[in-house]
Order: sequence, then structure tokens, then C-alpha cells
Amino acid sequence: MSVEVQKRKCKVCSKESIRANVGTYTKKSSKRWIGEDGRQWNGRKCPQCQADTAKVNMRRLRAQKREPNESGT
Repeated sequence: MSVEVQKRKCKVCSKESIRANVGTYTKKSSKRWIGEDGRQWNGRKCPQCQADTAKVNMRRLRAQKREPNESGT
């Protein structure tokens, strides 16, 4: 099995990084891409930007869940 390597620019931070195709998921049409640091790319977002986005989204969801409880209902 050959490993496909390419440079990819993150759509969030615009940083160009190297990523490698390390195989496919269960669905054969979906490739699995791993970055230089061994973390997985999610579409066009680098692993660091994806982690930051997920962290912000979780904070937002937790705050939304908390709001109705604080009003006393």
C-alpha cells in the first residue's frame, strides 16, 4: 500500500501543512488523512483548528443548556 502525501492549506488559519493518506474508512470512497503531528484532518481544517472549533462549539452548547435553568424554570 502506497502512502499519498500532499500539501494542504487550512481554510481557517491559511497555514500550509503536509498531510498523508493512510488508508480508507469502512466506506471505501472516504480517505483517511493524517497530519504531520499524527492527528487527523477533518475535511479542509487542520487538526489544531478543528480542535479549537470543537472547543468553542462545546462551550456554546453548554451555555445554551444552562440558560433556561438559571432563569428558574
